[in-house]
Amino acid sequence: MKVHKLVGALALPLAIGGVQAEQLKMESILVTAHAPVSQQDNFLANLAVLDASDIELQQPQDIHQLLDGIKGVYVSREGGAGGVNSISIRGAEANFTAVLIDGVAVNDPTNTRGGSFDLATMSAAQLQRVELVTGPRSVVFGSDALAGVVKLITAPGDGEASGIKLFHEVQEYGAFRSAGRATLAGGGHALSVQGTREDSGAVWQGSERQLEEAALHYRLKLDSALLQIGGREARFDKRAYPEQSGGPRHAQSDARDRSTGSDQTAYVSGEWSPLEHWRLATQYTEYHRELDYHSPGIFPYDSVPENFYVADYRRQQWRMVSETNWAGVNINVGIDRRWENGVSDGAVVFPGVPVDDAGFLVGLPSAPADTGLVVPLAITLDTDYALRRTTEGQFAEVNWQSRHSVLLSAGLRKDDVDGEQEVVRRYLLGLPLSAWGRVNLSYSEGFKAPSFFALGHGLVGNPELKPERVSSYQVDVSAQLSDFDIELALFDADYRDLIDFDSESFTNVNRDRVRSRGAELSLATNLQSWTLRGSVSHVEINVENSDRNLANRPQNTATFDLAKQWGEHLSWHSRLRWIDKQYASSMHSGESREYQLDDYLLWDTVLRWQALSSLELSAGIKNIADVSYEEAVGFPGAGRSLRLGVAYSL
Repeated sequence: MKVHKLVGALALPLAIGGVQAEQLKMESILVTAHAPVSQQDNFLANLAVLDASDIELQQPQDIHQLLDGIKGVYVSREGGAGGVNSISIRGAEANFTAVLIDGVAVNDPTNTRGGSFDLATMSAAQLQRVELVTGPRSVVFGSDALAGVVKLITAPGDGEASGIKLFHEVQEYGAFRSAGRATLAGGGHALSVQGTREDSGAVWQGSERQLEEAALHYRLKLDSALLQIGGREARFDKRAYPEQSGGPRHAQSDARDRSTGSDQTAYVSGEWSPLEHWRLATQYTEYHRELDYHSPGIFPYDSVPENFYVADYRRQQWRMVSETNWAGVNINVGIDRRWENGVSDGAVVFPGVPVDDAGFLVGLPSAPADTGLVVPLAITLDTDYALRRTTEGQFAEVNWQSRHSVLLSAGLRKDDVDGEQEVVRRYLLGLPLSAWGRVNLSYSEGFKAPSFFALGHGLVGNPELKPERVSSYQVDVSAQLSDFDIELALFDADYRDLIDFDSESFTNVNRDRVRSRGAELSLATNLQSWTLRGSVSHVEINVENSDRNLANRPQNTATFDLAKQWGEHLSWHSRLRWIDKQYASSMHSGESREYQLDDYLLWDTVLRWQALSSLELSAGIKNIADVSYEEAVGFPGAGRSLRLGVAYSL
């Protein structure tokens, strides 16, 4: 097996896609700790919102469960809670989705997946609000927001009262989660202290995860000003079979990957409205991730040998925005600056040296033919790198809305990334459709600076890589017919300069061009005490000048939610989630092969009872039908499991 095949397996996974979300709302360009802040006089955006009542109704065990309910979103867990956890929006992989926790960007460009955020390193227990903004959003958020933005908010909302809430949930197979939250509010002040501990037990075969979180938030709200200060720390320890190893069913070795690390975020933000029509906002954030990763490789280890690294990544970001509203015109002008510093110390340990690639070790070309011979001599190759990056951005957006709800919006952003300039645009036209609906036509662009892994990796890094780019067209139609809210989205996204590993030059290069096209349809209604929501998503992804199938991208997905409320004390929520067939690759046979995974239908339900004013009980069942399914070759999904929870409030 050629050495380049090994490094190709270790090289960064690529991403493609576009995005859509649940409903059309106004979104502000101002980004504070809780931002964007919804406002009626700002531009329209595709925005899915889950507020505190939605989260309480669903009683989610994890963030995946919440995001799975949003159309166009596919959340995969290869290897379960301890494995590769990622979000795909309209076929895009996780490194094309920007993730913010309380306004702090937490994408990590030192990881091998090109800058994604691992959803398993955050608990859902403290979530107060989830927002998913879809489509290229670089005009507002800069680099990384090619496919969309996920905002996870744990800070207390305006209406949160003083009190203490303790929560504990047990699940079959030894899993549990515990959380506590104390809030002191009054006179415009709000102080919140949070803590969480979780253990995934043996719910997922061969996978385990332990997570501890602590957070502190303070908010001061005055008549014309708002101050927010806070921070979060999370520590995690994960174990799972290596990606593409064949998992518990096919892996030739029971040795597992290990990931141990910590996340730290901090923010301070303020808003001031000195005049009726003018608002000024500023924000400073910090993010620090430490990760110690070790993989035993995939047997027989000549293709994917043992590899490990210890990474330390730090990001600081400052932002200021001026917003003016006058006579139906909204103008936002801002600047921001991002400082990044990433260090990774690691190595790849070859158990033997392929004769055909011996020349590579001394800087010579590989042999023209593959003999398959191996010299039984272990060799270690360093993959160390240390990189810094500074990004300076200026942006502006003008929005106009007529008395008849006609909307025009135009935005422009220019970034200077270590001396290289990037310019992106966004345009939108919104038109009312009589009294029952409206249509929005939009064009948007995005860019993503290459990850530190792609630029600096000791074996395949290429410092000459260009940013990845996207341009996207979208049509949204929303209507209210009788008691039903209906939404239809059509999208067409063109991705260029995607980064891939080139076996001939033995390095990462910009070469792939991908087109993502599709449609999404959603329906929602409230009938007395019943709530029904359903959505269907379809996406077609084509790699230019290639017939290869991209893995872990189901072409079709569908979700059906049904909820019932009995008075103020008893509620029930149930979800059916269907995932179409999808392609996947595995190396458990000794070489990379493509497989097609079967489609599957999962059914989850939860019942919540407010037994006393201070006591809440819940019971849920995941995968009620005990369906056997796989999200990756050889990695069985979680079977049926029962969970019981109790919450006590003071």
